[in-house]
Order: sequence, then C-alpha cells, then structure tokens
Amino acid sequence: VFAAMVDVVDQNIGRLISHLKEKGEWENTLFLFCSDNGACPFERTRGKDLQPWDPESYWCYDVGWAHVGNTPFRLYKQNQHEGGISSPLIAHWPKGLSAKAGTGSGNADKSLRQTPLGVVTDQPGHLIDFMATFLNLGKASYPTKVGSRIIDPLQGKSLLPVLEGKQRTAHKTLYQHFGTDRALREGDWKVVAAKGGRWELYNLAEDRTELNDVREDHPERASRMIREWFRIARDVDRLKPGQLKPGSGRLSPLRFGKRNEPGEGLKAPRKKGSGKKNQKSASPAS
Repeated sequence: VFAAMVDVVDQNIGRLISHLKEKGEWENTLFLFCSDNGACPFERTRGKDLQPWDPESYWCYDVGWAHVGNTPFRLYKQNQHEGGISSPLIAHWPKGLSAKAGTGSGNADKSLRQTPLGVVTDQPGHLIDFMATFLNLGKASYPTKVGSRIIDPLQGKSLLPVLEGKQRTAHKTLYQHFGTDRALREGDWKVVAAKGGRWELYNLAEDRTELNDVREDHPERASRMIREWFRIARDVDRLKPGQLKPGSGRLSPLRFGKRNEPGEGLKAPRKKGSGKKNQKSASPAS
C-alpha cells in the first residue's frame, strides 16, 4: 500500500512535469518538494487478519517501522525532537538554481557539497519560508491589513539566497509546537520537551541526534530559550493558558497504543453511512 502511494505521487508529478514542458514553462518553474515530518508510531491498524489490499482492511505501519523511518533521529511525529520535525527538501529550478559546491567566496554557503544526485546544503529552513520565497520571486508585497483585520507580520525568510549558493541570514529563532510537545532553536542550540515533560538542551552542531542533554552545563542559556518559547507561544502563537503550563521535572513516558496482532477480531473502521441503523442481531443458526 505504501509503495502504491509513492508510485501514484511519482506518476502525477510526472504528469505535471510533462504539462510544464509542453507549455514551455519547465525551465523557469521552481519546485520545492518537501517530505512530511516524522514517521508515525501510533498503532492504528484495524483488520490485521485481512490482506492489505482488501478494501475492508485498514493497515498502518507501527512504532517499529516508524523507528526505522526516523533513524538516526530521536522520537516521532508530533514530537519536536529531530525525528519528529526534520524533513528533507528537494529544490529544482533549471533557470534559477545556481548553487554550486566549491565556488564563490565572501557570503558563499560553506556547507555546500556535490553528490551524485545534486548539490546539498545544511542550512536550516522552515515551511514558513515558502511564502517569503514566493513573495520574493513573484515581486509581490505582503499585506499589513485586509479590510479591518490587522495581518501578523511575515515570519518566514526567503530561501532565494540558499538557492543561489549564498549563506542566508538565519532566523533568530525557530519556534516549534504540537500539543504538549515543544521546541525552540536558536542557531545551533535547541531546547525541546516531549509530552509536557522535562526540557532538554542540545547543541545540534555537535549532537544532531540529540543524545547528550547539556542543560546542566548551560543552565542560563536553557532558561533564556525556554522563556522565549513561552513568550512566542503566548504572544505570537496565542496559545491558551492550559497550553502554557510549565513542563514537569521528568521525562514523560511515550505511549503508542496497544499492538494488535492478527486474529484478535479487530475490524476495519466502518465507512461513514455504511450499515443499517437499529439492525437487530441475527439469531444463531440451529
């Protein structure tokens, strides 16, 4: 099923590329193709006694495959550790992409390296940078007001310098939040907490896989970054008071649901509107 989904995506991207080439727009079209964030660990499969292609089945990969999918990074979808947020981005733009490894000086991107599949950069970005990039390339302006509504300032930064092989002026901070999972990145430093648990501090330049919590070695930095996370959460993300509770002093346990094996009688979710209401159970055969 997963392979079929990938194949369908591939086929339809191919259709779009063919259309752009027919229209003569292929060379000057920017593609930004980003993976979804974090493999999902939750046990949601129903109907394991059925084959995956059976329309009555509902198969999902579980925490084991999610662990494989996120390796070498820690944790999973929803978590703000690198395993839950780090996603690769492919940029393709024949007419405008000029980044080349080993060339340029001054503000050139020193992380650029050539691979068999193209040039790779280690400069971090965020999905909020997409809008800023498109506004930049389209020479469009960002509104400050629509009708009577005041529009929040643009948070993203254009990716154009990165696409040109230059060192971009980095975000001062990158704020992350999902439910009770939290993180803030400032340069190479990152504070992160899972499921309302204890805050941790990592230097991603030295420890990208977040295995060595150095909060005790840098308590002032950690405290300042945690305070900044709460400021952004309150003033920018506008979280409600219930979502602004301080983290606990311990790591929170992670729960992914009961692993159900085939033959346990679990049925696939019934489609909306299927079945009859108030249907009486059949009498057992004599």
